[in-house]
Amino acid sequence: MGLFDRLFGKTKRDNPADASWQVPLVQQVCIAMIRSIPDEWDTVYLVLEPTEKGIGTGLSHSAITRTLAADFKLHDTDFVTPNMDVLAATRQLELGFVSRNWTFKRAIISAKQDSEGGWDIRSDYEHDE
Repeated sequence: MGLFDRLFGKTKRDNPADASWQVPLVQQVCIAMIRSIPDEWDTVYLVLEPTEKGIGTGLSHSAITRTLAADFKLHDTDFVTPNMDVLAATRQLELGFVSRNWTFKRAIISAKQDSEGGWDIRSDYEHDE
């Protein structure tokens, strides 16, 4: 981080949560998840966390679920294990963060099917303060 950034902080466009580069990568993650879930599911969630070695060394993946528990733990048997397509897509997202020297504490990738059969995707990030 340069002197200017230390004095004034990063600008909003430097905020990884607002970065447009993420959109196609999050779409890839969601497409891979949607392809792996049962047809009757209309929501899908995946929680990602850096390993203890930090971002860039792989991510810890939750199960893919229909609902998101407040404690991010699995509470029922209605889940899908992330497959290689999901893992490859999340790796690309992780490498995007690495190339920008950005990190997160937890990422929640989700998609919800709309009334017309399309999917609304979302990515939310928690950061250490």
